[in-house]
Amino acid sequence: MQTWRFIDSGPKRASLNMAIDEAIAESVGRGLAPPTLRFYGWTPPAVSIGYSQKIEEVDQEECLLKNYDIVRRPTGGRAILHNKELTYSIMSPADNPLFSKNIMNSYKILHQGIMIGLRKLGLIPEMVSGRDKKGNKSPACFFSPSINELTIDGKKIIGSAQKRWQKVMLQQGSILLDLDVDALFSVLSNQNSRGAKERAGQKMTSISRELGKAVDIDNVKKVMIDGFEEALGIRLKRGSLTDYETALAFRLSVEKYSNKEWNYKK
Repeated sequence: MQTWRFIDSGPKRASLNMAIDEAIAESVGRGLAPPTLRFYGWTPPAVSIGYSQKIEEVDQEECLLKNYDIVRRPTGGRAILHNKELTYSIMSPADNPLFSKNIMNSYKILHQGIMIGLRKLGLIPEMVSGRDKKGNKSPACFFSPSINELTIDGKKIIGSAQKRWQKVMLQQGSILLDLDVDALFSVLSNQNSRGAKERAGQKMTSISRELGKAVDIDNVKKVMIDGFEEALGIRLKRGSLTDYETALAFRLSVEKYSNKEWNYKK
């Protein structure tokens, strides 16, 4: 049984969140730290965009008015408004025998942990087996599920993206605790229409919406930890960033994830 490190970082600025994930990935890839599961939040709320997404798809003026940070993720995918959610990241050596070299298969394995956690909350999630044949042109991540992502009654409840370097794998994901469609679409360019919001309400959901009540984030964290341990057959041991990771994260936060050349690149 593998022993992984578990870090609960709490809420942080967008630039530091992305920097910490990359710093841990670098450390794990160099064999300086064990595979790691990290939970975190965002303060202030932030919009993250996928590695290859166009910055023009985000309403930058609206984000400025609302004091929302904007950051580009190292992973792919589409825009996410990080506010009422539990964000997770997983960093593992690329040759970890728990995971296939096939990205879709590794998604499936990791999402089984979240699926178990959702079931422990009393929900009935399903794993998507195929793509939306109609396509999805929305810049919002949660507008359409991808293969091996999780839905409840056909509505997407998590969003995940993965990046692989030569020696390490990084997966970042959002588990929606609550859903504010108006807030999401207010920060997407040319998407703030009544029809778009109505469609989103039919394609997205959250834990609180499905349970019909507010959720305790600490309880969500607990069942997700249990779920990952059960699905992966691992033991999670609470830990913290190493001195190397802390120093690298602060450097990446300043030099990369706070840098307009990175966040606003064409």
